[in-house]
Amino acid sequence: MRKHILATLLAATAGITSLNAQSYTINGTHSGNDTEAVLMKYARPRQKADTVAIKNGTYSFAGEAQGATFGEVHIGSMSSNPIFLEGNITVDAAGKISGGQEQQCLNQWNTRVQPKLQLIQQTLNEYNELRQSGKPLSDSITNHYMSIYQTSMQDMVDMLIPCFEEYTDMKFPAFFLNIVQSYLPQEKILALADENPAYLEVPLMAGLKGRIEGWRKQAVGTPFTDLAMPDTTGTMRHLSEFVGKGNYVLIDFWASWCGPCRKDMPHVKGLYEKYHPKGFDIVGISFDNNHKAWTSAIKKMELPWHHISDLKGWESLGSSTYGINSIPATLLIAPDGKIAAAGLRGEALDNKLKEIYGE
Repeated sequence: MRKHILATLLAATAGITSLNAQSYTINGTHSGNDTEAVLMKYARPRQKADTVAIKNGTYSFAGEAQGATFGEVHIGSMSSNPIFLEGNITVDAAGKISGGQEQQCLNQWNTRVQPKLQLIQQTLNEYNELRQSGKPLSDSITNHYMSIYQTSMQDMVDMLIPCFEEYTDMKFPAFFLNIVQSYLPQEKILALADENPAYLEVPLMAGLKGRIEGWRKQAVGTPFTDLAMPDTTGTMRHLSEFVGKGNYVLIDFWASWCGPCRKDMPHVKGLYEKYHPKGFDIVGISFDNNHKAWTSAIKKMELPWHHISDLKGWESLGSSTYGINSIPATLLIAPDGKIAAAGLRGEALDNKLKEIYGE
């Protein structure tokens, strides 16, 4: 059996919102002295692990996946290859899995991906050991490990794109898409979604599906989607109070704890001061959790525009409505209430406002 290296990559993004009646039976063999086997399932909220005794070198699990779709068998410090939790499955003493067509395809692609995953895990382990040693790390060392990590992730993405494009009638690609989704360009994910692939219906993909729905609401020419959040005084305000009133309005998604957001603020403030007399306005939607941190940042940076937040961090209504999974982020709403542009920052925002208002 192999050492377990997928948990850290999957934990950050795994999620389910519905149950799936998917039955499985797992029969396994083990040659060591361990006394029990544990079946871990990829799901959020976390599902309780199933534990069974190993008797005469064999063990078995049976049940309903309840939306988990994928899992691993852990014995001691080792774990099996990924398992597609459907039908009759066997796990040999080396952690090799046998099962139906979905499992066979999962095995094939997992074999291709494993060298990249192992390199990524090794890189993370080495870098973390250096950090924990207490010795100062130079920029060159940090950049070295970052380069290996990013190159390996991109290589894995490039390797997996044919999987996502070719197996649209199967569910197993969800396992790999869950790992690399944050490294795929938004336009590529939207193009894949346009094919209505079966793997996007896997409960593990519920979070990504929600973001896809939000990204579609950012499309140029789409009428803005209203939402309501408290302002800094606790008064509930609707986005529709500020947009679609005959002026261009920038929706600025940010947070007091976001360094790049705060770094951008002097520039955004300069544009506001320049174009506000011509009708330009801004609504800041914060992904803060703490009211004092949020309002203190507004006061310290002297941000004079509208501010709203439900103080739910990444669970913010702003995130779920518009599919915002990184900040800073922006939406420019036209006078008629339709999306004029998305993702404008820095020079791109400058140029767009010059185009609209002139110098």
